[in-house]
Amino acid sequence: MGFCTQCGQEIRDGLKFCTSCGAKIEQKTEGLSPEKKADAPVVTSSSEEKEHSLKLPTAIGIMILVCLISLFIGTLMGQKVERVRNHSGSIPSQVSRSTTSTLDHPAINSLNAFLNDINSKNWEAAYSKASDRGRLKTPYLAFTRNWGNNLGVVSEQHQVVKVWPDKVKIYVLLTSSDLNVKTQKEERYQYEGIVKFVQENGQWKITDPLMSYVRRIKE
Repeated sequence: MGFCTQCGQEIRDGLKFCTSCGAKIEQKTEGLSPEKKADAPVVTSSSEEKEHSLKLPTAIGIMILVCLISLFIGTLMGQKVERVRNHSGSIPSQVSRSTTSTLDHPAINSLNAFLNDINSKNWEAAYSKASDRGRLKTPYLAFTRNWGNNLGVVSEQHQVVKVWPDKVKIYVLLTSSDLNVKTQKEERYQYEGIVKFVQENGQWKITDPLMSYVRRIKE
């Protein structure tokens, strides 16, 4: 039961108009007030909860991956800096720690023989000391062109790094004298790296020399 807001007449439930004055009866709405609606808990679907739960582990995984990549790059940069610091002629520490053989390995003789052939410009003899794989990677004409301006090369230091039954790795520090074609003057440079030898037909042959520039020697 209610009352008409216009004339005060008692109104039965369900009527839309007052039976006395004909005024429209306002119907009361059921439900929560705006304040209560605001306080009501928000119900999320299971799919939304699952998506939210997956985002956190994914973000953590990406952060860990980025950290690992940064650490790897930093390690590589540190090794490069260490190589530059050791250009004075001392064997890099990482090579010394890896040494598993003495200096009298037969491949050392092959290295010295190769350098002697280069210094005497006996290109065919020097080229014959390269392995089959080495000759495939560097044809004879390219080999002679690479060494054509060389005036002399000396092994300042060499150290056996690791030995296998049919191959060996040797750290080499070279000083090379080259003719500058433009100025026609002699220039001296240092190179270092790992030279790998393989055994072919009972002889130790050079293959995959990984040499890198160290510095220019100024008089």
